[in-house]
Amino acid sequence: MPLEEFRATGYDWVRRHFEEYLRIRLPEKEVLPVFQSGEAEKFMKGRRALEIGRYPDGKLIFSPKVIRKYDLAHLEGVGKETRRIIPENTSADVFWKAFDEALAAAQPDD
Repeated sequence: MPLEEFRATGYDWVRRHFEEYLRIRLPEKEVLPVFQSGEAEKFMKGRRALEIGRYPDGKLIFSPKVIRKYDLAHLEGVGKETRRIIPENTSADVFWKAFDEALAAAQPDD
């Protein structure tokens, strides 16, 4: 998804994702890989990675990552001081401020 599209829809998309995650569970046999064989490097090379998680109390956490291998399972955290945590039902402005601050700390793959 292009960054411009994510900026226009991402706040609502992320909130909806976590609401659905609480209700919907897929059987393991229905889970599909994110990348097809050989695609990971194409999509991850020269990019930055940011994990958005949700604590049980509903707070969102933005964790910048380092891409060491072209595999989502091998992203490494940058450091606790670079994480941003915001309340669950915050405004879009607060969401994007935390997103931008954490993304700035993510290191691009060279």
